[in-house]
Amino acid sequence: MSIWNEAITEISKIIHNGEVQSRLILASMISQGHVLIEDKPGTGKTKLSKVISTISSLETKRIQCTVDMLPTDIIGFEFYDQKEGNFTFKKGPIFTNILLADELNRASPKSQSALLQAMEEKLITIQNNSFKLPKPFVVIATQNPQEQHGTFPLPESQLDRFNVSFEMPILEFEQEIKLSNDDVTLKNIDLDFEKSNSIMKNIKISDSLLSYIKSIVEKLRNYNTDVYLSTRYVKQLFECTKAHALMEERNYAIPDDFQNCFIACTLHRLKIQNRSKAELKKLLNEIIEDTPIV
Repeated sequence: MSIWNEAITEISKIIHNGEVQSRLILASMISQGHVLIEDKPGTGKTKLSKVISTISSLETKRIQCTVDMLPTDIIGFEFYDQKEGNFTFKKGPIFTNILLADELNRASPKSQSALLQAMEEKLITIQNNSFKLPKPFVVIATQNPQEQHGTFPLPESQLDRFNVSFEMPILEFEQEIKLSNDDVTLKNIDLDFEKSNSIMKNIKISDSLLSYIKSIVEKLRNYNTDVYLSTRYVKQLFECTKAHALMEERNYAIPDDFQNCFIACTLHRLKIQNRSKAELKKLLNEIIEDTPIV
């Protein structure tokens, strides 16, 4: 059994029937992309995030987002140290390998924006001083449905920084009882995301697969003027496709790798008027079905 299948087995202890979600979160972390888990409270989003840190032995810190949270509660702050006679920077919880931002859309837009530079550049800047974040650095954020009271919509600039998004699968009653009793034992797996990221960059994408991906992205971009798919999106889509191929122990990507990542990389970036999430997902599936593989 490969280390990735072993990791999926461990994650599936938390996400029942969640192999698809497990592969997406691992592929995103291999490509050092960020993960957005969208669902109602109490569906196991936080437990999922914690299991990743447990099996990979990466340092993890958690922030519970609230409306009164300040940006300094995330990134840290400078203070004058009278004993030393100079300004000292006190690091915030963002200085970690995996930052779990629980209920991110309950934070105010000002606090949400504190993550923008970190998610893109893997560093933060305070008072013209830049501080690099640990490697790897990945944000796993959870988001409650926007119709719930006390939430703020995530801006497009922030949504675009998330590599993949997905919803939690529905747990069976026996699984809920097991989790409520904390009756889950996890083991550490040697998941070296830094090394895997270097290997991923050498995964080959053929000209025919490149043409296939280009056709799909162009169809979606031309579908509606409200659809904006950035260059960052295309980059993340290719990286997720390559990471999926790596987990399958191949040095080349195939259409299945792309198709398994496409909706998760795309859905949270779409805002088409009068279209529900279910309708948008149906649209993406139709584009896949209507685009021939060369």
